Amino acid sequence: MQLSAEKLRAARKQKGLTLKQIAGTMEVSIPQVQRLENGQRRLTLDALEAYCSAVGINLIDFIREPVMVPIIGIINEEAEVLPLTPNTPYETRAPHIVPDPERLAAIRWEPRGNIARMSGHLAFFYAHLEGIPDHAWGQRCMIRRSDGTERMGWPVQEGGQTHIDDFNGPPEFNVEIASASPILAVMPPFLFK
Repeated sequence: MQLSAEKLRAARKQKGLTLKQIAGTMEVSIPQVQRLENGQRRLTLDALEAYCSAVGINLIDFIREPVMVPIIGIINEEAEVLPLTPNTPYETRAPHIVPDPERLAAIRWEPRGNIARMSGHLAFFYAHLEGIPDHAWGQRCMIRRSDGTERMGWPVQEGGQTHIDDFNGPPEFNVEIASASPILAVMPPFLFK
């Protein structure tokens, strides 16, 4: 397994942990951890798994190179997408939920009321789709109207017209939709720190 020893050391330092803390959690000596971080000890899968556990990082996330995706806006309580506010992140790590995470984008959820506990969660979807794929009908989607505005909702066809259903507010009737991309996952912010 080709992993740089520097990546191990950087992960530990990023978490603010000492060699002594890692050694204690791994139940090995400090010199053994030093040799691992200096590339002087063979890195086995068992040792890597123990090190990642001691540092508090996911082994899969550590092995895979992170893919950063744009956060395109904030979803408010009416499910409309608003511009990001100053001093908020404009990108996030993509979860490994699809084989091609490079196509993902995210929106940050800022709901109020009975679903306020979802505030800060990230909703992931495929960006830059045109039209409405067959599998998007009746699914929660990131929707771009033909006027360029965006919202989250469920595209529905009824009586030859396209509507947007939403559990947070009244549906929109007879809407021209430029694109609809199903929401693939909604995840809490602590997973991306």
